[in-house]
Amino acid sequence: MAADGLIGVSGELNTAGGTLDTVLEFPTANAVPAHIWHLVPVQDGPPFVHEISAASGDTFTPRLERQLADGTLEPYAGEPLAFDDVPTLYRSTRPVDNGTYEVGLSAAVVGGNHANATASVIVSQGNTLSGYRVYADPLLGISFPYPEGWTRPQTSGTAAHTGDPTGDTTLQVRVVESWTGDAAELLADALSTLGGVSPLFEDTAPIGGEESAITAVRIAYGYPGANGQVRTGILTAFVNDGRGYIVDLDGLQSDEAALLETANTIALNWKFVPRVDDSPAADWKNAVLGGYDLIYPPGLAFEEVNGWYRFVGEDRFIALRVQPATRTIEEALAALLAAAGEEVTGFQITGSSPLYLSGAVWQQADFVYENSAGTPVNGLIVARADGESEIAVWSEWPANSDPAGNRATALAVAASMQRHEDPIPGE
Repeated sequence: MAADGLIGVSGELNTAGGTLDTVLEFPTANAVPAHIWHLVPVQDGPPFVHEISAASGDTFTPRLERQLADGTLEPYAGEPLAFDDVPTLYRSTRPVDNGTYEVGLSAAVVGGNHANATASVIVSQGNTLSGYRVYADPLLGISFPYPEGWTRPQTSGTAAHTGDPTGDTTLQVRVVESWTGDAAELLADALSTLGGVSPLFEDTAPIGGEESAITAVRIAYGYPGANGQVRTGILTAFVNDGRGYIVDLDGLQSDEAALLETANTIALNWKFVPRVDDSPAADWKNAVLGGYDLIYPPGLAFEEVNGWYRFVGEDRFIALRVQPATRTIEEALAALLAAAGEEVTGFQITGSSPLYLSGAVWQQADFVYENSAGTPVNGLIVARADGESEIAVWSEWPANSDPAGNRATALAVAASMQRHEDPIPGE
């Protein structure tokens, strides 16, 4: 468990007087525990919590959990840690090994329900490269290094792109599904889309290291850029398991040596990572609306009505709106709820509270009513301020059609909304 500036480790403190349910609290700034909290069960209520001290000879056994095949979490005891003459335990950290990990979040209402959620995280930092960071994308199934100081790669469809802060150098990686040709044909196809460039030289490069069985073909090209600047690029193409991969590195001719070094580093340290083909987000679509990037589920029609962008299904919709912020978010939510309740039967707000979602605090409200056919309808409205903008997401669906799933879908659309940034110059 963690909070701002603190890390908590739950477990059992074994003392001469018995075993106590405890939490060791560490500040993240150093490795020395600040407190040991004892949790005392109280009938029909939350536990009583008070601070205690450990004595020499006491042991602390961390409480760990492992995820089973069915997704449930099974608790088990960690290795006991002994307090010595200086009754203090110290926290240490180390880099995790490469692999696929399940990172979990466990949340509980005090004295109420308990819920768990996990997600896969791929760690691929082996042979850390000086001056580079590593980007892994499980949806595309790729991992590659990019220079430190560049923007974090952004994915759009089957392409990822990044570049240096000045915009002088850009990198785009594109995946071509179901490619039946060879690498040379892929390179020729990619080169034909550039237009107005002059080939400079061609060579080959191993993908993933000198022992790799995959060889890429590359071509360097030049062309006149803006303001009389001469630009050059290195286009790399290779094929693996029926998919084509194109790496386009573009920059100033004066930086040609650095471009070639970066291209070689990407090729030598390229990795294929397990793809998350069954992720629902893999089928979602991308859009830019109202100055915001977002994703939305497939199978919905789009329409624009009275300043709202609506994604509409047969019996449900998700709508979003971005407008200047001229009121508090609480006032905005109240106005939206008033609009939702106009001329409908049995309108009732079933819950309203702040919601922390995707790094921002939203105000949310759930409601129900009956449509003209007498069918119960569930609805959700979330709203937040973003600088001088007011963002709202409004969704409705039949009450008998997976209310939890429809609510989660609406929240996922809201969480995905990030301010759109113009493409990096020269891309």
